[in-house]
Amino acid sequence: MRRRGIAWLVALLLTCAALPIAAQGEGTTIRLLEIYGNDMLFQQGKPVRLAGTAPGGAALRAALLEGETQLMQTDGTADAQGRFELTLPAQPASFTEYSIVLSSGGQTVVVLERVVFGELWLAGGQSNMDWQYSITPEGYAARRAGTLPDQPYVRMLHTPTFPEYQGDENKLPLLPQEDIHGARWLRGDTKDAYDFSAVAWYFACELQQALGVPVGVIGASLGGSSIYTWLAREEIEAHVKADVEALWRYLPAEGWETHSDPNHFQDMTVNYNKRIYPLRYFSPAGVIWYQGETELIGYLNRGVPWDGGNAYKRALTLLQESWGALFGEPKIPLVCANLAGFAYDAKRRPEQPGLFNAMLGELDAANENLATVAIYDVPLNWDASGEIDPSLGNPGAIHPYQKRPIGEKMALAGLGLRYGADYATPVLQKAEAKDGAVLLTFAQAGQGLSAKGGVPLRGFTIAGADGYYHEASAEIVAPNQLRVWNTDITQPISAAYAIGHYGCNANLIGVFADGSTLAAAPFVAAQVPGAVYPRDLDWRSCDFAQTWQKIAEPLFAPAFSTTGRGAQVGFLAEGGTAGGYVRLERAKGGSLYFGLTPEGAQGDYSREKSVSFFIRNPGDASVKLTGLRFYTSDMTWYSPAARTEIPANSGWQRVTLDLEQLYLYGKAFAPLLPGDGVLLENTTRLELRFEAAVGKDCVVEVDEFSFAPRQAEDRFAYDVGQIFLGLLHPLRTIWALFMTLV
Repeated sequence: MRRRGIAWLVALLLTCAALPIAAQGEGTTIRLLEIYGNDMLFQQGKPVRLAGTAPGGAALRAALLEGETQLMQTDGTADAQGRFELTLPAQPASFTEYSIVLSSGGQTVVVLERVVFGELWLAGGQSNMDWQYSITPEGYAARRAGTLPDQPYVRMLHTPTFPEYQGDENKLPLLPQEDIHGARWLRGDTKDAYDFSAVAWYFACELQQALGVPVGVIGASLGGSSIYTWLAREEIEAHVKADVEALWRYLPAEGWETHSDPNHFQDMTVNYNKRIYPLRYFSPAGVIWYQGETELIGYLNRGVPWDGGNAYKRALTLLQESWGALFGEPKIPLVCANLAGFAYDAKRRPEQPGLFNAMLGELDAANENLATVAIYDVPLNWDASGEIDPSLGNPGAIHPYQKRPIGEKMALAGLGLRYGADYATPVLQKAEAKDGAVLLTFAQAGQGLSAKGGVPLRGFTIAGADGYYHEASAEIVAPNQLRVWNTDITQPISAAYAIGHYGCNANLIGVFADGSTLAAAPFVAAQVPGAVYPRDLDWRSCDFAQTWQKIAEPLFAPAFSTTGRGAQVGFLAEGGTAGGYVRLERAKGGSLYFGLTPEGAQGDYSREKSVSFFIRNPGDASVKLTGLRFYTSDMTWYSPAARTEIPANSGWQRVTLDLEQLYLYGKAFAPLLPGDGVLLENTTRLELRFEAAVGKDCVVEVDEFSFAPRQAEDRFAYDVGQIFLGLLHPLRTIWALFMTLV
């Protein structure tokens, strides 16, 4: 009992000694800024800067201790404004925990306990960076089981979402602030870690394992925030004022305090003033950045032309340069995550996420201090099954709950960018049209390019002079080169990769010496005026049982469904013409007609001259292909001529249908020549239609849909020879004319 009492008394005395005290003869306390605290981490190899407030002229001393041994000290004096900064010499990284003691007049003012030195990074962005470790599959399971993380040397500075200003978290300062009220340091072996950014957590854990030193992360992100909220006013005024006026809302300094609807998410400079400028005493080794959804929505909602994302390029470059200057690291490394696939504007601009990510890839190729990580190969799904917590609801595909792969990818990119490792995202370096194909040369290909999951390569499209991109084949011809082609486009102008809603199954990767891989950055090889990009093409290969869709809610839907009584569809992973294939079965009691409907097949088919697919009938009953329907509304569909017998027990055969002559409702009256932008420009769904005798089981297997593009622009016209026959059915002809012209 006596020993326990003495230990308690010593602990009490140490606690009291660590409290801020009044300076001798003054009523003002001496304090360190709130950005400092127990369990904090300083960047190795950089001077240790300690800042705070004290009465003007107060003498101060800072000392670094290991246990009870003082290693070094430095003295200073508070200035007339009551501010001070003391600097201790730089320290090497280690797992040794130190104390830093601030004193004045021989009295201890503050003691920072369990301080370590290692690698410090800043994590910024919006909601996908903000997303907590506890809302990931691993974090949720561990927290629910009552276990604690086991990373005592991962240290995290938590900054409040809305730091107080003048005693009110809702007030927005015009000027940069000195401190972040409510900031606190967290350890990676406490429950507090669950409330920190998941991406930053996984990044830090991976970096620590690779480097063998403590790693710290400063969290400064806000869901839904514009990039312009993270930039200083003087930088905006000097470099991107016109962009802010066009894309967001420019707010002059005059009248700042009285402008209506103050907003942390939109008002330029506010997050910089509250959460970035106060961090200037730290020396982060780099920045990880996961942001851009708000800007992309801003482009679409405001009707501002995309223009290659040049405004965002300027803003992100400015952020990197200005933050680097603030932290004394002019060329500060910046690692950016691609945006998750999401239907921002599915009807008008399905390619927007891909174009944004391609823009980041262009920055990566041009800026040696910036790296990007592609994440289209990360599972997109939210917690549809309630694996995490059903009470959270469904925040949608814009928030994939798999954050571990993203953090680990960013760590690999950071190791390459900052620490000399070989890791880097393959980025397009050069594109050359040659011999009817496009030859692509990549930088940062590691030990060589490869196809994840084996061949064939997926996600590539190619365009001729008309700017319409069509599905393309690709092959690796050298460790850092690809050849991309479409046999029906003899004079290609450009190629693109992973440009679409989601690009889930794009599979070009760079492989590194230790077997690690990073997905290649999306790209558009050349800007073609009026370019039209296809929607995601995954259904065409028939290689996937599910496809990512945005229907009532974002989800993985079956890649194919059926029409007709008694029909059912299945997916077979192997044995088709190239990978998997789809099986359509109809039971004896089913209807005469039955069909196969691919999900996600909506889009613009007006530039396709034909469609081909493989089909076979392994059953004992003959089946007849009666049509491929292109629905342009719930009540209207067009079909090419198609009456093909598929004999029983037949092998794979290729069927090609002519899309340059279509029939309303599939009837051979008033055939239409669809010309540019006519008829199939807004297809809502497809249906492959069959007929078989009732009373017999039947099976049809389908594989590898492909579309051949038209080379010349055809203008819409009726087939004059068929108009007379069409007049025999005037109502149908009138309806065809009406639907065509409207």
